Amino acid sequence: MRQLELQAAVLVSTSNMSIEVLHNSSENLYSESMEFILHTTVQTGSCRVSAQSSSLALSSLLDIGLNYCNLNNLLTASGLNLAAGFTEMTSEWACLGYGFAACIT
Repeated sequence: MRQLELQAAVLVSTSNMSIEVLHNSSENLYSESMEFILHTTVQTGSCRVSAQSSSLALSSLLDIGLNYCNLNNLLTASGLNLAAGFTEMTSEWACLGYGFAACIT
């Protein structure tokens, strides 16, 4: 399984509420668009982040969770998964390939 090479992730745009990244594999065979949407929670005043990764090729339907792994690797490399209160919520329904993903961290 290929890991996300952080040097291959290019920041496309940012705003107060979103971050968009384009990622190309080291061999330039796969390309994906990643989007992170930031939400302020009213009750706790904390931040909730929703993320989406969309492959730009049909062959990615058989990639065994590569999009999930790339999001997970980016999150782990940033250290955000270690932040107080961090909780990951996903499922096979929300993230195709999640159940088969074998991420290398």
